[in-house]
Amino acid sequence: MISTVTIPSDDLDGSVAQYTWPQECISMDLCVKCGDSLELNLHQLRFSESLSCARAGHYSFGSERAAYYKLLGDTQIELDRCQKEIERVEILCNTLIASKQLLQANKRLIHSILSPIHKLPLDILGNIFEHVCYGSNYISGFNVPTLKLSRVCHRWRRLVSSMPVLWSSFQFSEKEYARHNLLPLLGLFLRRSHPCPIDFQLDDINGYESSSRSSKNMSSLLLHSDRWRHVEIR
Repeated sequence: MISTVTIPSDDLDGSVAQYTWPQECISMDLCVKCGDSLELNLHQLRFSESLSCARAGHYSFGSERAAYYKLLGDTQIELDRCQKEIERVEILCNTLIASKQLLQANKRLIHSILSPIHKLPLDILGNIFEHVCYGSNYISGFNVPTLKLSRVCHRWRRLVSSMPVLWSSFQFSEKEYARHNLLPLLGLFLRRSHPCPIDFQLDDINGYESSSRSSKNMSSLLLHSDRWRHVEIR
């Protein structure tokens, strides 16, 4: 059983007067299996009385002041209990979230193993890969179809690596290449596409200042100029 505690919304001024203080003990069942629970005696902390005194600008003396110091100590005890329980529950939640992620990953693995696509002969699978990769390899990082297919499993990796046609069509931005060292990725496509003719599109070539990286990119392409079939330079 969890008693409801109302707290002010973010659009209020944060005054303690905005809180609806509980009139009874707050009891929370933390674990149904073991019966673990937490009880907070907030109703015994005389919130309404303290609020009235604070609003009136009241200053306490003598035994009344001592009573408020005791009340302050009791409040800190309950606050520490809350914080300790929050930390325990946060650890539990983080463990559950991590376990959930592991279970979801395992579920994806099992679905992958059971996928009918693994029953396809390599020649049919290769034809599918050609349709997926041709004209779709925009080299701006490693999120390109040919590379993604090669990371699915060892069987697909061997197939992708053995099919030069999957590496023979690509597009890239000279501006992007000048900013990032993606020359090894371009070299990979050029090597693995051999001996197929290559089709490529080079963007952002006009108005962009030359750099050592862009010069190396062009040099790499020129080394394979005998295989150029369809080239677009924009």
